[in-house]
Amino acid sequence: IGQAAIAGPDGRLLGWVYYRFPDDSRFLLTDAARAGLLAVLGAALVAVIVSGLAGGWLARQFSRRLNALSQASAAFAAGDLNQRITLQGNDEITQLGAQFNRMAAQISRQMEELRRLAETNARLAEEARALAALEERNRLARELHDAIKQQLFGLGLTAASAQQLLAANPEKAAARLEQMAEMTRQIQEEMDNIIRQLRPSSLNDKGLAEALQALCANWQSQTGIPLELTIRHARTLPLDVEHSLYRVAQEALNNIARHAQAGRVSIILDYGDTAVQLQISDNGAGFDPAQQKSGSSGLKNMAERVAEADGRLTIESQPGQGTVVAAQIPLKEITHV
Repeated sequence: IGQAAIAGPDGRLLGWVYYRFPDDSRFLLTDAARAGLLAVLGAALVAVIVSGLAGGWLARQFSRRLNALSQASAAFAAGDLNQRITLQGNDEITQLGAQFNRMAAQISRQMEELRRLAETNARLAEEARALAALEERNRLARELHDAIKQQLFGLGLTAASAQQLLAANPEKAAARLEQMAEMTRQIQEEMDNIIRQLRPSSLNDKGLAEALQALCANWQSQTGIPLELTIRHARTLPLDVEHSLYRVAQEALNNIARHAQAGRVSIILDYGDTAVQLQISDNGAGFDPAQQKSGSSGLKNMAERVAEADGRLTIESQPGQGTVVAAQIPLKEITHV
């Protein structure tokens, strides 16, 4: 039951209106609510079905693209550097595929560069082996020139002296023959050393100072030319330095005996704190170094030996003014004896 007031034009209360709904009107509201609820439920069901279908499609698309990315990555890892990914869209998967393509392209370029570097290194290694073989042949040629050739020259001088003395002084001739036998033995030892270590036999059991003393004594005996040897502050040197200086002295003395026509020779071996110096001078005929350097294998060998020890060789000479050969080799560390 309900009521409502009735007012006149002037606002005065004229009366009341009373009304009453039927007893089953509450059920009419319930049916409307039920219909609305069913409509909402139907719409929700349709939305769920549509969402499920769309989600399944999106999931399949997502899975397909991830599988493509995974397969491309596996193929690339297996060595297929040309593997690339083609994906449509602008989402994270597409961006990941683009990053994969950039990475693959960069790695491919780097691998190609490494391949070219490997080919270059292989070529350089082959050239280095060829150069090493050439250097070894040159070194052997220097050893044969510096050792065997010079000792054979000394042997020839001794033989000539023995021949001259044979009739006039048989005893001195016999002494020269004994020297020849000793020199022959030394040549044989030198050949053995060249084959084994390419190291002068005179340095096997001696230092440079003692080996140089023996060399000078033998040379003076063979040539008859006075030789003064001065050794200052003798010390132990690295083997390659001793080897180089010994060969320089040997070559210089050989040149003096063959060409200088000298009346005296002086050799100074000076062991400094930071360098060792060897100087060989004579008062012989001299020569023009500029004309001799290109044609003399002996001078070239001396320069190469000193250069191999990071040293410097100088030759001062003028025709009629004698010759001074000086070798200087720096030393990092020297041990006193």
